[in-house]
Amino acid sequence: MLLSNKDTPIITTNRLILRGKTKKDANAILGYYTDKNVRVWLGGYPPTELNIIKRILKKDNSKYSWAIILKETNQVIGEFDIYHIVEGRLAELGYILSFENWGKRYLTEVMQTMIPFAFNTIGLKRLRVSIMTDNKRSRKLVERMGFIYEAELKEADFGGRIENVCYYSLTPEDYKSVYNMKYITLP
Repeated sequence: MLLSNKDTPIITTNRLILRGKTKKDANAILGYYTDKNVRVWLGGYPPTELNIIKRILKKDNSKYSWAIILKETNQVIGEFDIYHIVEGRLAELGYILSFENWGKRYLTEVMQTMIPFAFNTIGLKRLRVSIMTDNKRSRKLVERMGFIYEAELKEADFGGRIENVCYYSLTPEDYKSVYNMKYITLP
């Protein structure tokens, strides 16, 4: 397996390349972080200044933090993260896509590759996603991937700000039963 910066595996799909984020990605990241259509759905308060994004990227040592690159143009169009890994069993997924690339099923393509990676390569047993209740597009995506709706909390912590948040989870068994995926290895 090829590795990019920070030992992040380089993963390819039909239309995309996922590789570790670098300081060179800062302008693209700033673009979607400051786009009002994207920002409204992001947890917390993402930075709005290029120098802050560059500093964050310089310090980031996460092994499972990818830039999503469009193969056709080599353009950064989003990011995907597997984070808050607990005891090697449980983790949270996070994703962002630039507004102009919504509706092209890029995140579906990413999820169809990264969910098996999380279960088979990392060895996780449960994935979680937290989504603002009103974010119907994101909720539809995770439901299509087989995630199970767990709960909704009113006025919950959403990355450091208060929002109504829905929580979803997925196990290898759930995913395999929805997609009958041969490449999910169950213990």
